[in-house]
Amino acid sequence: MCCSFLALGLSVYSQQGPGKIKATRSPVRKGVVSNVQSKGHQMVTPPATLAAFWSDDFSVKTNWTMSAQAGAGLWKIDTVGPVGSFKITPIHSTTHSNGFATFDSDNDCSGNQIADLTNATAINCSAHNFIALTFQEQYRRYIDSTFIFVSNNGTTWTKYPVNAALAVNDFCANNPTLIKLDISAVAGGKATVWIRFEFYSPSTLGTGAGCSYSWMVDDVALTDIPANDLSLDMAYADFGYQGGGYYTQTPVSEIVPMTFRAAISNQGTATQTNNKLKVDIRNASSSVFSQTGPIHASLVYAAKDTLFDTLPAFNPAALAANYTARFEISQTQIENPADTMNNSVTKMFSVSDTVFARDNGMTPVASTIGSVDYTGGDADGSMIANVFQLPMAASITSISAFIDTSSAVGTTMQYVLIRLDSAGGFNTVASSTVMNISSKGSLGRWITMPVRLPVVPGTYFAAVAATGQIAGSGSSLPQGVMIGVDKQTQQPIQTTYVYTAGSAPPAWGYINSLPMIRLNILAGSSGIKENSLGMSLVSAYPNPASQTVAINYTLDKTSDVLIQITDISGKNMGSVKETSVMGQHSAHLDLGGYAAGTYFYTLTTSFGKLSGKFVVIK
Repeated sequence: MCCSFLALGLSVYSQQGPGKIKATRSPVRKGVVSNVQSKGHQMVTPPATLAAFWSDDFSVKTNWTMSAQAGAGLWKIDTVGPVGSFKITPIHSTTHSNGFATFDSDNDCSGNQIADLTNATAINCSAHNFIALTFQEQYRRYIDSTFIFVSNNGTTWTKYPVNAALAVNDFCANNPTLIKLDISAVAGGKATVWIRFEFYSPSTLGTGAGCSYSWMVDDVALTDIPANDLSLDMAYADFGYQGGGYYTQTPVSEIVPMTFRAAISNQGTATQTNNKLKVDIRNASSSVFSQTGPIHASLVYAAKDTLFDTLPAFNPAALAANYTARFEISQTQIENPADTMNNSVTKMFSVSDTVFARDNGMTPVASTIGSVDYTGGDADGSMIANVFQLPMAASITSISAFIDTSSAVGTTMQYVLIRLDSAGGFNTVASSTVMNISSKGSLGRWITMPVRLPVVPGTYFAAVAATGQIAGSGSSLPQGVMIGVDKQTQQPIQTTYVYTAGSAPPAWGYINSLPMIRLNILAGSSGIKENSLGMSLVSAYPNPASQTVAINYTLDKTSDVLIQITDISGKNMGSVKETSVMGQHSAHLDLGGYAAGTYFYTLTTSFGKLSGKFVVIK
């Protein structure tokens, strides 16, 4: 399990309106380093199956030249790795025992670094038109960038950014991480090709530049790109609405139909036709869903697309269960066997009794990778929140978060429930008591605090607020509250929000980290639905039900009532009529003629409608 930890601080994005953000970056501090590897955000695909026509494993130092455009720091080739105060774990590349290349930024720490590593002898690529450059790396980002430069004449160089998606203080994906770049535009068919690795951290980048961590590379190769290689780059499971993110756990009372999508790209040189997505879902050893989507447009060389499939929705049973979903793409063209490695992705999710979660459910290791600061995030009241879309009314019971051992003793914190209104406003609707972090012994675990409230359907934020920050970006002490982060379950950026109480003005924005914060819902009840017309609907009870179910509601004014029941296909299962009802009332249904499954009900009065659902088990 690989995790990092999210402080009430990082780079902040001040929100200018729904979906529109303005980025501002604050000064940051290098984090305490441990031997924990966290998963980053860069997507790479396996190398081509054809054998490399050129490769180098850094066993011969003279194959490479080292130079510096700024500062005195140079690359080195050995088996030692970084030796500075903030050294990261040496690369575990395939041939690390016979040497690898390292730029040790922290050990040099000159404040001004642009260092190049270039192959000493030109590579002949004249017989190769489509070329992939692959190499293995180990890297941690700070105030720097990493680039590959390619030239076919030794004078003009084309730049390819590497690791650009990693946040400050973040690791690359794995140790080692495989990087693959298509350099055909520069190197294809050329008799002289040079490759350059550049660590870029000049003083012009500001505070912290020229004193970063390190970048290690090994096992560099050039291969021919195969003709056919369709790649599944990202799998999406949409819970109720497109782009809403991925829930690893969904309460029984909040189940909604799931639809599926995938982002794909053509990693081969030939056009890929009749591209399709297939989704298979299993509950333990049993198949519960298998569907292939429609044929999509052809993809030419280097093209990308997102399959917005019109698959029939998957409706999980309203029972606690664990599911495995396998996404697989296919096309008319036949790939080499090894190139099919990037054709499928597997995701896991659960239907729970009470837990709403976006994280992977794994407990992070109790070790800090680092802390960085939001602009104004040191102020009391700064918050980090996960977004939860409640399709049904619910009774919220509590919020849970994994609070890391690196949180500062003496800090206090509070859990807050926030509702997003129709105008995009953030409204606090409930909060927990204030907890004092009095000792390290109470940390490194999930902490749950009651936040009790019946809520109507809508968008809610489960937030952790720091109410007693130990402030000061120059301090060597941990900064306030540190929350475990899931860096393996990818989420859209709009699912994690931050509130910076100390900025001017205080601002909400969103980030691409996934804090381990969960929302807990009352079991067996989906709460209370209300409207402004004087009526409320307490959801069916019991739920699930087997023999009878009661639909409870309250009317502030007298009205006739019609309750209509439908099954999941929309078939009318019957109705209940009540005359001249006012106040609290219950409508009881006999479920003798109902098969197991999910049913929906609509309560209609002379002044409005409310709806809900219940589950029948047999």
